[in-house]
Amino acid sequence: MGTAPGWTQAAPADTTPRCPWWTIFNDPVLNQLEACINVSNQSVRKALAQVQ
Repeated sequence: MGTAPGWTQAAPADTTPRCPWWTIFNDPVLNQLEACINVSNQSVRKALAQVQ
């Protein structure tokens, strides 16, 4: 897919990996907490839907 006239495609020059941001800390506790929050977000969405 080409770009529109007058635009250029982004080309990041850094070598930062494009992954979940918290993994740069190499912290297993943070990784575990992130996994828990994804489950909790689903519970909050379900509760909100029930209230509505």
